[in-house]
Amino acid sequence: MSSSHNQEPPSFWDNPQNFFGSIGDNLPQPSSFPSASEIKREARAHSGDIFASWETLHAILDRHEGLIRRRWSKKSQDQRKKVLLGAWPKMSLSHRPDYKVIDKETVQERRKGTKYREAYLWPYINIEDLVQGKSLLIFLNSRGRYLPEAFSNADLEAAHLGIVSMAISRPFLNEYTMLLHGQTTLHTYGKLISWSDDDRAFDWMMSGIGKQPGEGLLILEIQKGILEFLVQCCRLLLADLPLGSLTDESTPIQPEPEPVVTDPTAWPSLAAMSMEAPYRVPAHLDFQRLRAIIAANFSAAKDHLWALREDPGYFANIARDSSEHQMEVLRDDHGKQHPRLNKPIFWGYVLRHIVTGAYGSLLVWEGLHNQVTLLVALKDKYSRSISPMNSLPSEYMDALLLFRYLLDRAIDLQIQELVMIVPSSPPLRSYFVREPQIPNSTKMSCRSKGTKSSFMYLFGLLCNKEQSFLHGLPNIMNDLDTVLRNDATEKSLVSPFVAESISKLAVLAESLRQLSLYQPWSSSMEFDDTPSREEFKTFYNNAASRYSKLPEALTDVPLADLGTPSHGWFNYPVDKRRTQENVKAMRKAEQNLDAFWHAIDDEAARKDRALQDLATLYQVAEGRELHRTPEWVEPVEEVRKTVETEVPYEAFARASLDPEKSNLIVTDEKIKIKTRGLARQPPHVVEEAIVHQPDRQPSFTVGKRALKVFSVLFFTPTAESDNPGEIPWLDFVHALHSVGFAAFKLYGSVWQFTPTKLDVERSIQFHEPHPHGKIPFAVARRHGRRLNRAYGWDGEMFVPDRLGGGVMMAPPASLNDDITPKPHNKLIHLLRHAQGFHNLSYKNHSIRDPLLTPKGITQCGDVAATFPAAQQASIQLLAASPLRRTIYTALYSFPAVLKRGLQIVALPEVQETGAVPCDIGSDPAALEKEFATSPVDLSLVHEGWTSKTGRWAADADAVRERALFVRRWLREREEDVICLVSHGGFLHYLNEDWDGFREAKGTGWANCEWRTYEFGAGVGEGDENATLVETEGSRARRRGTETALSDTEQAELERTTSRKVEGGKA
Repeated sequence: MSSSHNQEPPSFWDNPQNFFGSIGDNLPQPSSFPSASEIKREARAHSGDIFASWETLHAILDRHEGLIRRRWSKKSQDQRKKVLLGAWPKMSLSHRPDYKVIDKETVQERRKGTKYREAYLWPYINIEDLVQGKSLLIFLNSRGRYLPEAFSNADLEAAHLGIVSMAISRPFLNEYTMLLHGQTTLHTYGKLISWSDDDRAFDWMMSGIGKQPGEGLLILEIQKGILEFLVQCCRLLLADLPLGSLTDESTPIQPEPEPVVTDPTAWPSLAAMSMEAPYRVPAHLDFQRLRAIIAANFSAAKDHLWALREDPGYFANIARDSSEHQMEVLRDDHGKQHPRLNKPIFWGYVLRHIVTGAYGSLLVWEGLHNQVTLLVALKDKYSRSISPMNSLPSEYMDALLLFRYLLDRAIDLQIQELVMIVPSSPPLRSYFVREPQIPNSTKMSCRSKGTKSSFMYLFGLLCNKEQSFLHGLPNIMNDLDTVLRNDATEKSLVSPFVAESISKLAVLAESLRQLSLYQPWSSSMEFDDTPSREEFKTFYNNAASRYSKLPEALTDVPLADLGTPSHGWFNYPVDKRRTQENVKAMRKAEQNLDAFWHAIDDEAARKDRALQDLATLYQVAEGRELHRTPEWVEPVEEVRKTVETEVPYEAFARASLDPEKSNLIVTDEKIKIKTRGLARQPPHVVEEAIVHQPDRQPSFTVGKRALKVFSVLFFTPTAESDNPGEIPWLDFVHALHSVGFAAFKLYGSVWQFTPTKLDVERSIQFHEPHPHGKIPFAVARRHGRRLNRAYGWDGEMFVPDRLGGGVMMAPPASLNDDITPKPHNKLIHLLRHAQGFHNLSYKNHSIRDPLLTPKGITQCGDVAATFPAAQQASIQLLAASPLRRTIYTALYSFPAVLKRGLQIVALPEVQETGAVPCDIGSDPAALEKEFATSPVDLSLVHEGWTSKTGRWAADADAVRERALFVRRWLREREEDVICLVSHGGFLHYLNEDWDGFREAKGTGWANCEWRTYEFGAGVGEGDENATLVETEGSRARRRGTETALSDTEQAELERTTSRKVEGGKA
């Protein structure tokens, strides 16, 4: 029985104001409760302004986008800042200003009315981000070329922090849905649909297809501000043009320029993509790419577990690293160490954590891999019925929700690991104090002494679930990656062990971000209060049950007695010369490691039949067999033939397979094993033995830089060979790229390598060494093993390009030099001609003005295919020496450039340096006749250019004068991006770089090799010499991290080599 005075009239809950008033102040409150007609009126006004601005911006870009790009690229940062502030006077100064201001107000102050509304609504419109690179150009292109509906979800997500922190409140209107996604006209964009008028309206809002009216108005407000800002930027950049001409229909529409690519000198990375993402058209979920990332992590987890079982050195390193990141290493309030530190009980815990962690990681990645594989299949199954205006099929949606659940669990586990290892890591442990341990518990905790650093601030956000939700995990990881890349002091606070753990979390965060791109459905993937959550939990627990008995089994194994690395049981001198003593030590370490794992396997099998063979749990073995070192056998002296070779390391050059025999077939015949002094080695034993052989790839012809890398990766020490040393990380990346992998930096230290030109599909990941950037030999050896297991590679498959005349493999567009030059500068691409008949023999030097060989024509085709399309599109002037081999090289190499209407400007000053017949060109009349129907401009070629006297003389002084003239000519041209085709000898004078010069060839340039330069002092800065400086990306592409020669060294090289160049023939 209840009292009537406590009953509210039925109409009470019909009023939304009563409902929100009853739930208290802890939840977001609407800013107002407008009527449907008021919402419609405001939406119509915003929509009208949005489409008016969009049409203006679109018309301006149709006519002037190329000019806008050129003008913006030439402006200094101060000039750019002036334009930005002119268009948005109160623009925020720093990156993500919403992060900066959230702590400046209390929740109550934010709810009453924040002072920082612009920072919350437009966090990506700020000076720091827009003044850099090409962010504004990307912003203009995306917003002016695509309709506003494409950005509706992204614009609401950008204001996430302001909304969830209650700094931004929205009006509330019940029983209506606003449509934005998929609405392409002024009259339908922001249309309000009553639930009573359309039965689908409520479902549209719940599925994310439509928006709650208050959200819709917020999106419209954001988009109105963005488009008005971009239109004003265009007007300021084109202020010298009559205002009417910006959109006048009488002004001809120009072709849309090539897509803007930022910082192409760097390898592509998720960090760079994330920085650009707010300004680009929102990306779409790519399940295939997501599956490749997860599959590579699953493979890495298997490789990690296999290496723990196979490699004593790896096992010992992991154990030592793990022991250095335990809470026991922290001192308490009294400065005392934990009593069990380095005791058997401590090592038992460390080793148990390593084993269970390895299998746990495998479980996590296996689950994610299986689920994303299912999603790919379901997406294909329902492809015909998936529509932005419909809910997803229930089977498909349930699979997406389960994937999200598994991601969340994996993220929780990875954050828990970071909470344990970051405070105790060597660089940070002095900033933390260990708290008293809870009685009768193994749990420990610590507290910070209050250190201030950007890394620790972001780490604190990660550890706080509320803050992590407010800021968004992907955003935190982006900022963390930026801090560690750009601040050496912050980077020094992160140990390699912690860096690897951060990278794993970052990959999971990227997977979460990818899922958020599945619009419009991703906004409905919230299931905390749905029955599905319990089903997912049951599924997860059932999957984990395969592994759950392992921790219990390990409690009865004397792990510390078998696996403590400090006892020297795993001394593994794999990087030393093979001697009787070293072989004995390696065999002993392998035996100790086998004993450790046998004890675990036996006890696990005894405890639970499901754990009967941990070595093959989750198919880890996949047909693998452990590499084990054979017994030492005294070497027998042999007479060896001396073979001239360019291979950097002797052991790598040796043949280890008999070409007469089929692929690694082992006979029953007894073979006497030897471990040093042998040119041949039985393939079925020792380190390079491969029992399980995946499909073998064909041989790769690679340059010296890549060959040196592969020689270290697959190097086997012998009695005569020393440790081949470390591999610079960029050399490793270059080597994999040169044989057909696309390199992509994920987050932190993780790089993904995806095959693009190989007959394989599997991607593979490697960690960039932290913090020194070089791969130690022991780690390189493990990388080689992983490549062998994944692709069947071995050292014999990589052979040197002895001719040196092949085309250098060019990285994709995003890996090379800038498409547009830096402000006040130009980009100059220099290319040596393709192979001519004179390159085949000295006898052919007697041929005057020779043509290209068939191989040379093929080389030109390779240039056309590998010279990035975006860079070809940016070339504004194509010039060449008037010799026939250079003109034809330009014609065959740049058909896409010539299709744009450009002509090849023949420039006699860049002819070859020598006076032999092959370096003497044809008369102007003959050239006019031969190229009458080709796009070649011969107006600068006059009689006498072939005389080899005076200005054209084949002596060093005359050639230097011509080179100086050409540099100044290039600098004074109005074009910003120029490609010049010349000769191997002359190019050394032109770029004043003599590094790599080979007397036998007369040049250090390969046929069809191209490099990119800019002017050292910029354009118009008064440098009399007009010095050309090779861009970082161009030099890294061909020489890696090798230090360039000093000016003194260059001068000495020129003095000793210039007289040799005068002979020409290059």
